This record gives sequence, structure tokens and C-alpha cells, in this order.
Amino acid sequence: MIEIAILAVFGACYSMQFAAMNSVTLKGLSIKDAGSGNSLFSMVQMLAIGLGVFIGGGLVSVFSASLGSVALAFRIAFVCVTGNAGLGHCVPFPRCRVPAPGTASRDLVAFVAFVSSDSANAGSGLNV
Repeated sequence: MIEIAILAVFGACYSMQFAAMNSVTLKGLSIKDAGSGNSLFSMVQMLAIGLGVFIGGGLVSVFSASLGSVALAFRIAFVCVTGNAGLGHCVPFPRCRVPAPGTASRDLVAFVAFVSSDSANAGSGLNV
């Protein structure tokens, strides 16, 4: 009975996570690009899920070969995969700064000018 409750809570959290990630990901896209962005995001999610299943299955294989018990290997692999996912949520990422329209090209021009003047001063011959 406890397993059903755990699965229900996991499913509810999982669906809220996907809804939030979809909202954040598609927020900056225009209506014209929203369909393509949603398709790309769904594909990346499916690849990530497949990679998680692959890693989990590999861990079960390795642990069952070394421990001799598939049930214990499954439990240890489950703890490893969920612990890794939990640690990924705890890492503080800096907030991504979105440049204002038209500033990205100015930044690129300034960077290229800096690199070319710096390399010319250093005599490295890496003029851009």
C-alpha cells in the first residue's frame, strides 16, 4: 500500500515539474516558434528519460553481478539514480541573462575588436 502512495506522490510531482519546465521553456518563444520549441523540448525530455533508464539498467547489471542479488542491486541502483537527480535539483545555477534585442551583435563586435587588438599587441599573429 505504501508503494502506491509513493508512486502517486512521485507522479504528481513529476507532472508539476514537466508543466513548470514547459512554461519556463516556451515563455520566450513567439507563437510561430512555440510548436517547434515544444517538439524540441519533448524530444530532449525523452532522450533524458532514455538515458536515465540506460544508466539505471547498467547500474542494476553491475550491482547484481557484484552482489549476487538482483533485488538488492535494483534498490541500490534506484537510490543512486534518484540521489543523482536530487543533487541536480540542489545545485544553484546562476540566472541566465537574456540580452536585449540588438545588444548581442554589439557585444560580438566588441569582443572581436578586443581579440584582434589584443593579439596584435601580443604579436601572436591571431588577427581576426
